[in-house]
Amino acid sequence: MPGKAVPKQDKKFTAVVYFHGMGSQKRYEEVSRLVDALDHYDFKRFKSVENKKLVGIEAFPERPLSNLTRDIGFIEVKYRSIIDTFRSIKEFRFYEAYWANLTAGGNPPQEVLWWLLKQTLVPIKALVTPWRGMARLRRSILLENWDDLTKKRNDLTKNDLKHLIKSYEDFEGPEARRKYPRGSGRQFRNSLGENRQDPNQIERLAWAARQWWVIYARTNLLYLLVILSFLLAVGLILYILFITIKAALPATAEIIPPGLLSLIGEDSLEPSYANIMILISALFSTVGVYNFLKEYMGDVYFWCTYEETAEKHQRRRAILDHCAESLKHVLLHKDCERVVIVAHSLGTTIAFDTILELSRTNRAIGIAAKDKIDLGKIQHFITLASPIDKVHYFFENQTSQYHRYNRVVEQIRGDLASYPFSKSGAPLIHWMNFWDKADIISGSLQTPATASYPSLKVDNCEAKSFLFPFPDKAHSAYFDDKEVIEKIYQSVFENMYNFPKMREEEGQRVKYSKAFIGETGHGAVSTRIFQVLTISLPWVGLTKILAGPEWNFVNPILISLIGLTLLGVVIGQIRGHVNRL
Repeated sequence: MPGKAVPKQDKKFTAVVYFHGMGSQKRYEEVSRLVDALDHYDFKRFKSVENKKLVGIEAFPERPLSNLTRDIGFIEVKYRSIIDTFRSIKEFRFYEAYWANLTAGGNPPQEVLWWLLKQTLVPIKALVTPWRGMARLRRSILLENWDDLTKKRNDLTKNDLKHLIKSYEDFEGPEARRKYPRGSGRQFRNSLGENRQDPNQIERLAWAARQWWVIYARTNLLYLLVILSFLLAVGLILYILFITIKAALPATAEIIPPGLLSLIGEDSLEPSYANIMILISALFSTVGVYNFLKEYMGDVYFWCTYEETAEKHQRRRAILDHCAESLKHVLLHKDCERVVIVAHSLGTTIAFDTILELSRTNRAIGIAAKDKIDLGKIQHFITLASPIDKVHYFFENQTSQYHRYNRVVEQIRGDLASYPFSKSGAPLIHWMNFWDKADIISGSLQTPATASYPSLKVDNCEAKSFLFPFPDKAHSAYFDDKEVIEKIYQSVFENMYNFPKMREEEGQRVKYSKAFIGETGHGAVSTRIFQVLTISLPWVGLTKILAGPEWNFVNPILISLIGLTLLGVVIGQIRGHVNRL
């Protein structure tokens, strides 16, 4: 009887580097959650423990190869594949770029709250800034809506998009600044007729530029509406609590035992405004607002402090340096042949900036240097619930009246046209971004795009994890979404959707669009309905308070909105997930 064949194991391995999101995350917890989700998908796919391909999941430490100051822990996963009836085992290592310890202590909640309130001015600033300002933001809105514009006008071409973006880039330059000093949208449309002979193309570009301006204005007005609705909702909640507690204070004093009353003091229960505010603050602390501002939004405050003269920028710098060294450790490993980066929430912006940081390091070192980092190993970049565009909109929009400054910042920063994301217009890293309409933090990503090659873009994949939009659940549900985990599994273990691999198999004329996933599921209709209800509710409530008893017709509207919102919550709790793993 022949002996049982021993599976061959390659020394080379694929590394998965996970960047966790905001909050007080435990080291290894979130990367372990990712491994568990992939292992569960593998079991469900192959129906039994005997047939599943992921085996031998264990954890090991190793010495750092970069400037990290402590040992690195990783989770090893072995993948059994069958090639010509012979079993082979491939090794995969899951690392974590852990940065939660660098934001320990958070920020004072009142400071974070004031910082957030100041962001309400951003939409107004975006509306009044000259058209040539905030170039990357405006360009991202054009790219996001170009397909819709081509549906409205079918004679628009891809060359029109290239000409429009090129004209806008020139409009920011020194010659256009001298000729069109105001830099307005009208002057930009006037500039489109220069150096062009085709009147039809000039007319198409002018039409697209007008639509671009309208969409940009509408987008900022919508942001402003959402922000004001949120602030109004918070104000109404405080008002209702204020009235309720003020009415309840005298009655409360009567039911408290005399001994306890003497202990805490009768004055503390007097219905004064000071006591009411103290009780409101205590109530909000109880429900977790205090911790949310301090730890979660405090992390955002640290990371989104881009001004280098600000003290908190040092914390951002520490996060970026640490994550760069963590990724560098993996890339320097001689047996690591491929890297997949997976990131969630705020971790997506950290991961993106980490890749750009290492890219700048390589550019500074020079082409022929031996100690360059092999960024070509990174072939997949998977982002979940990413706020990259929102971070750019609210915090990263640094503009200057000086043309050269704007160009220097963009050229040194890097984007999708930079290595390792692409080379000479050919994509190298497949960036898959999973987002959900119900997850208000997430969104499709356009700001990483480049003016040089409009065809280079993020593969935005709209998911639908819930039948009803609960923002907090939707934000953390991506690992429970079967279609999302399936794409991560295929990218990691089966090396699918890989641009360099496609080029090897199909040559230089490969159509990369074939690897794009696009929409994995359309957002539920109930999502938009519920969001419209929640935005409308505080405004109707304000109308009721200001109008008083004279406008009785507001009452049934308010009651109906509250009833529909509560009904939606009940339905959502009953129906739950739609794509549960």
